Amino acid sequence: MLGLDDLLTSPVDGSGYNPQYGLLGSNKADDNRVKLFPRDTKAVAEAIGQAMCEATGKRIEAMVYGDGAFKDPAGKIWELADPVVAPRLHQQAWWARPTS
Repeated sequence: MLGLDDLLTSPVDGSGYNPQYGLLGSNKADDNRVKLFPRDTKAVAEAIGQAMCEATGKRIEAMVYGDGAFKDPAGKIWELADPVVAPRLHQQAWWARPTS
């Protein structure tokens, strides 16, 4: 049996890929493409934090989210979507389900 995390773990004909999560955590980008869960997020976040620190002289901690953010229509506040930990938690929950 294959799971979404087994598909697209390496590039196919130059496509994007995610070696850890494959298609797990992906979203439909348009009618012909999917947006994969980000990879190398720790290195990207650390580089952004370092660049911001050098530019401002302040310690900045950056986080990478898969879907960015949306403005909650009721509360009128911005909320972050799909944190990096989401696939890991989802995957653990999937493996924890009974098989019978």
